[in-house]
Amino acid sequence: GRVVEVLLEEAVAPGELIGRLATQAPEIDGTVLVRGEGTPGEVVRARIVDADVYDLRAEALPAVDSTAPTP
Repeated sequence: GRVVEVLLEEAVAPGELIGRLATQAPEIDGTVLVRGEGTPGEVVRARIVDADVYDLRAEALPAVDSTAPTP
């Protein structure tokens, strides 16, 4: 259920992307399978929903509009 920032690296299917956390080294550590919208090279916020031995599964969260006025 933790919310993390994921660097998207590759689209593997419509609505499914592979990415990694800042703490995951390429070609050494596991990856994060993200369901949702995004493009490779983008950093998205995602909620972890499952894990196995090496990899995580997450769902992308809606983007936060930092220019919107605070109520």
